[in-house]
Amino acid sequence: MDLLRSISAGDGPDKRYQRWLIPTLVPLSLALIGVIFYYATAWIGASGAQPQRAMIDSIVISLMLSAVPIMICLVQTASKRRQLQKIESVRNEPVYAAAYCRVARIALGAINPPTLGGDYVAPMVTFSLVTCFSCFLVMAGLSNEAPFAAKSALLGGLKALELTSADEITRYQEGTFIVACMAFAGAYVYMLSRLLDRTGNNDLYPISLYFYAARILIACMTATIYRHVAAGFAGESPASLVLMGFVTGLAPDLMLTAVARKAFKMLDSFGSKADPAAETRPTSLPLLMLDDMTKDKADRLGELGIDSAQVLACQNPFIIWPKLPYDLGLIVDWIASAQLYALVKEVGLQKLRARAVSDIFDLHLRLHNADAAAAVCEAIGIDAKEAPALIQQLETDQSFCRLREVQAALVPTTVGSTVA
Repeated sequence: MDLLRSISAGDGPDKRYQRWLIPTLVPLSLALIGVIFYYATAWIGASGAQPQRAMIDSIVISLMLSAVPIMICLVQTASKRRQLQKIESVRNEPVYAAAYCRVARIALGAINPPTLGGDYVAPMVTFSLVTCFSCFLVMAGLSNEAPFAAKSALLGGLKALELTSADEITRYQEGTFIVACMAFAGAYVYMLSRLLDRTGNNDLYPISLYFYAARILIACMTATIYRHVAAGFAGESPASLVLMGFVTGLAPDLMLTAVARKAFKMLDSFGSKADPAAETRPTSLPLLMLDDMTKDKADRLGELGIDSAQVLACQNPFIIWPKLPYDLGLIVDWIASAQLYALVKEVGLQKLRARAVSDIFDLHLRLHNADAAAAVCEAIGIDAKEAPALIQQLETDQSFCRLREVQAALVPTTVGSTVA
């Protein structure tokens, strides 16, 4: 348990940061609240009609929404500790010495979970500022029409030059703002789901928080551009603008690509290559093709980023086993079945099942048997003379070899007795 104790001891904030952590974060938090109250007071004073209680509610909700992602990040420490404990539970078993197990222990030991100190201070502060202030603008932005009355290049675009009525300008720019708000809502939903995925998969780093903060800003900016060119896409109806604003927040990259393609088409410029023909595309290798893989189990694997049999075939069982409520042997069986599916595809898998070949280990065993090799080669559509080459292909595949080591270590050894 030495590895577990040494790693668990380092999960908390570094001691050298604890001395200045609170004196640093408290002023920053107070400064953030002060800035929000300043803008809130300005809005209330300018509008006069906005109830103060509604503005305070907007501030409270903004602080809560900005705190949720940080709370999600901080649970990675507990997740890492529990995964290490599960791996250490087989310390006295032969499988503990397998290469996959050693790699998993090293990988988990190298994880530096997010804390309120060290490398995560600046990313968390930046992320909180962007999220909190964006939430506040969304919640309280329309409480005062004064900011939308003046022509703005960002909110009004070229449309602001065409409109002469102050009321029309205000309404148009308010519409642009609402589209940007919908983009923020989409970006926030996407960010929460991705943070949950990254935390569960131990894939969260300081740069991740900068990435999601920048992504919120990119989504809002892209949505405002879309608003000004909406006539060339899905029209300018309120429903379509709200929907496309939200979709832009969920996938700003796709919207940027769509806008770029429109621009390239208008300029008659080569912007992208055609997609491959349907008949040449590879199959998707869905997880549900595996034996006893129900929708619930496939969804659980999907939470770990394993969305196809090809991805599952290359997994380290000691990385995913601590995150799932299933036996290690079942995980190994799933990976072995996925390796078989990835090799022989749907038709070959169906024919091999009829011959009691359910995973890659069964296939390897049959290929080594002279009497059985011809039948399995026929089932997967290759000549029997290719069996030795296929055996060599499997035995030089790193995923198969390391998984076979784990599978062999899980087979109990029979200690010397015979049944009379």
